[in-house]
Amino acid sequence: MSKQLTLEKEIEDNDLRITTSAPGKVILFGEHAVVYGEPALSTAISLRVFNEVSITSRPFECENPYLREIISLYGIYVNTRTWGDLPVASGLGSSAAYSVSTIAGIEYIHTKRLDLMKIARNGFEVEYNAQGRASPNDTSVATLGGYVILSRSIHSGFMWRIEKGNIFWNIHKMKLTPLKIVIVYTGKPSKTGEMVALVKSLYEKYENVRAAIKRIGEIVLEAVDLIKSNDLDSIGKKMRENHELLRKIGVSNSELDNIVKVLSRYCYGAKITGAGGGGSVIGLLREGASKRILEAFRGSGYTLYFVETGMEGVTVEGFDS
Repeated sequence: MSKQLTLEKEIEDNDLRITTSAPGKVILFGEHAVVYGEPALSTAISLRVFNEVSITSRPFECENPYLREIISLYGIYVNTRTWGDLPVASGLGSSAAYSVSTIAGIEYIHTKRLDLMKIARNGFEVEYNAQGRASPNDTSVATLGGYVILSRSIHSGFMWRIEKGNIFWNIHKMKLTPLKIVIVYTGKPSKTGEMVALVKSLYEKYENVRAAIKRIGEIVLEAVDLIKSNDLDSIGKKMRENHELLRKIGVSNSELDNIVKVLSRYCYGAKITGAGGGGSVIGLLREGASKRILEAFRGSGYTLYFVETGMEGVTVEGFDS
C-alpha cells in the first residue's frame, strides 16, 4: 500500500503522538460455514497497516467513517496518518487493521498498555457501526495476530466471547506453524451480502448444502492439527476439498475456479478466501514456486502478494509523549 489510507489533517507538534501497526488477514478455512455456527480459521499475514495516531483538542470535520466512529466512541478528536503494504478494499482486512491500530494508539496514550480484549471489542463496534454489519473476525485477527478461530462452540485457546444482539462469537487464538501463501487479488470486491443471502436460500432448501456447510466446519478443525504438524500435502488437500464445497454452495465462479486451477500447478492446494463472487484466491506455496506463479499470471491484471501467516497482532511501534 504505497499511498496513505487516510490523512485526516496534518499532525501538529503539540499533539500527543503514537505509531502503531496491525496486520491484515486471510480466512484459511471455514467461510460461510461460520454463519451457521461452524468454526472458521483465519490468520494474520505479513502485510500491515502502520498508523501515526494523535489526540488533539482542535475540532475538525472527519470524512473517514471508521475514524468518525472512533471519535464518537471515545469522545475525543483523533488524527491519523496511515501507510503500509496492506491493500485497501481487497478483502484482506485493511479497515480492521486501521481501526484496531487507531484504537490501540488511543488506549496506549491513555493507559500506557494494550488491553487486547478491549481493543478487539471496540474495534468490532467501530467496524459494525461503520459498515452497518460485521463479524468480529477481522478485528480479532488484527488485535491478536497468529491464528484465530471464531466459533459458537468453545475450543482450546479460548480468549473471550463477543456478542451483538442475539448473536455471539467465541474467539480463540491458536499457536500454529507459519505458512507461506500466495494471494491472488482479482481487483473485484467480494459480494459479501449477495453471497451470504444466496447460501442462506440454498441452505434452507437443500440437504446437500447443509451437509457441505457441516463438512466445511469439520475441515477447519482437521486443518488445525495438520498445520500444527506442518503437513503441507495434507493441508493442501483440505484446501482443495474446502474449495470444492464452496463451489457446491454457489459462491465460486469460473474466474475464481480458473485461478484455483492455475495455482494448483504450483501450490499444495488453493481455494477462494472470503465471501466469494470476487475478491481473492489463496494458494499454499511449494518451495521455489513464486517466479513460476508470477509468470503464469503475467498480463492477467491480478495483483499477487506473497506472504507469511501467523504474524504478530497489533503493536506499538513508537510513542512520542
